[in-house]
Amino acid sequence: MESNTGVSCDGVHDTIFSPKGGGTTSRLGVLCLISTDFWIYKYLRQIIKMYRQWLGTVLCFNILLLRVHSANNKFFPNIPTTDDLSVVRDSQHSDIDDDITDDESAAPIKMTHMRVRSKIAMRYAHTAITCNVYNPSRRPQEASFNVLLPETAFISGFTMTLGQETYDAYVKEKEVAKQIYNDAVAQGVSAAHVATKARDSNHFTIKFNVEGRTNATYRLRYEELLVRRKGVYNHAINLNPGTLVPKMDVVVHIKESQKITVLRVPELRTGNEIDPTENDAQNTKAVIVRGNNEREATVTFTPDLAEQKRLAEVYAAKSLQSADPYFANIGYDSGEEVNKNEGVLGQFIVQYDVDQPKNGEILVNDGYFVHFFAPSSLPPLSKYAVFVLDTSGSMAGNKIVQLTKAMNSILSDLNPRDYFSIIEFNTLVTVHDLKNVNNQTDNASPVPASPENIAAAKNIISGFYPSGGK
Repeated sequence: MESNTGVSCDGVHDTIFSPKGGGTTSRLGVLCLISTDFWIYKYLRQIIKMYRQWLGTVLCFNILLLRVHSANNKFFPNIPTTDDLSVVRDSQHSDIDDDITDDESAAPIKMTHMRVRSKIAMRYAHTAITCNVYNPSRRPQEASFNVLLPETAFISGFTMTLGQETYDAYVKEKEVAKQIYNDAVAQGVSAAHVATKARDSNHFTIKFNVEGRTNATYRLRYEELLVRRKGVYNHAINLNPGTLVPKMDVVVHIKESQKITVLRVPELRTGNEIDPTENDAQNTKAVIVRGNNEREATVTFTPDLAEQKRLAEVYAAKSLQSADPYFANIGYDSGEEVNKNEGVLGQFIVQYDVDQPKNGEILVNDGYFVHFFAPSSLPPLSKYAVFVLDTSGSMAGNKIVQLTKAMNSILSDLNPRDYFSIIEFNTLVTVHDLKNVNNQTDNASPVPASPENIAAAKNIISGFYPSGGK
């Protein structure tokens, strides 16, 4: 193929360039020529034909672009040395929007659909979060999605679908994986990177690069063993898409070997609240369908845009309603402003319990067995609890309210045979004397969890307010 610009790659794709003579090839390079001097092109093409006759037909994998210099009517090819061989991959890049300049930002990536599917069997949950996104711009753009997993959950898989092709994630050393992702982004190629914070191991960030005017789908799968607390199994799904999603649906399917005796779906939680009980408000938008055998049930939650905005407002209200009056009087804002356009923010929780046989239940599968038992007749062991409570300035606002609420709940659950003591610290350390509320000492002895001592402890805690060092 020839043109008036003197550009040719014809007859080069299967040509091996050997800088050394002697009939041996010490290294391989593929030649693609670009020159404004057309006579140089013809001259070099003749040389290439001579090399083809000498070396024969060879299969090539990449195109190496060699720089061509023309000075004083002489040709000097810049041939890489034996210690430095670089390969440039030929790839197509997305066109840039004609109406977008360097000073203008491209249209942001939009999430069009978010699906959550969770299957629970034998108190073990498999959950998959699938998100569809669309890049309306011609520019490749990077999008990110934060996923907060339950503390005991672990990721079992991550896939990304581009068009009809599906790509599975693989594990690399952290810095290597980050470099591979950055290289792909620089080339405008779709890629994804899953990272975890070392100090917050259940907080995962998914970053993926989407080519211009294309759709992308990613699917994160994780697994979790459910734990029975306060008579129910709690299955929590954190919803935080970061935007309003036109279509969102959460489906939880439960299939157990025993009869499902309790099934409830409380309102979305902020994640910092105490576990919900049967007295808490229920999620009126959640649809519960029970199976005929009473061992299966399906919970469906499909919030529309209006409901997503309402949930964002509820989350903001819960963050602000507990503000400490002391700090409110001096203009302290205990909560951050929540953007309603960020959509749903909170925990979707499904609570259930199954019939508990007196002798428990043993299940065997593929040579493994599990023994479920929840004895209710065993008396709890007596315990000695030391509550060390932070009331420094860092606890201002909602934190101190949460501490007070949690302690009132914990104290109410203590048994008469338990012993406890309370230590408060801010700038100073205070050991509270529960036998004499108005007295403070350095070595107060623990007291039994009698109704009188519990009432005295609640009275002390009600007077807590943030102050002192942080």
